[in-house]
Amino acid sequence: MYKWLTEGGRTPVRRVLWPVTIGDWTPPVSDPRIGGAGWHLMDSSGIAHNVWDDAPCLWEAVGRGRHAQDLFGDHVYESVSLIRPIGRITPDMLDALRYDFVHHARAATPSYVDGESLADRLWRTAVWSVFQRPTRGERDAERRWQGERILELLRRECRITTRGTWSGWTAGIVWPT
Repeated sequence: MYKWLTEGGRTPVRRVLWPVTIGDWTPPVSDPRIGGAGWHLMDSSGIAHNVWDDAPCLWEAVGRGRHAQDLFGDHVYESVSLIRPIGRITPDMLDALRYDFVHHARAATPSYVDGESLADRLWRTAVWSVFQRPTRGERDAERRWQGERILELLRRECRITTRGTWSGWTAGIVWPT
């Protein structure tokens, strides 16, 4: 499971400061629901559809307790723990991913809105390329491929980042409880 957070450790939608450090569990929430109460994570098929300009940090996480999920890779748990940071997505990566998604779908580039952010363009491209697939199974496979492509790109960036820089980044985003 995965979680996008801002560099300051906030959730992208409600802007809530993540309440625990790595390895600790969030306070339990009863009756977790998609779009409602609970700690939201995503599987690899939800990564591309949950990219935010101001929440570029992707974390590996695990959930426990009662659980709800939707058809788009979103999961909600009673409690969640961050395992480790995976990487930080950059504007250059967003551009590269848009190209990859269009190329993988083997179709013309979707239209964009003037002034649209890079993350919005990536999201629009991800949704558009998924719906180029005729069946639900193929659409699910495309979403998984997109998520795996983002993970691959972030992991490759992590390997080429110097140890000091990576350590500094992780130290800067492990927040007190």
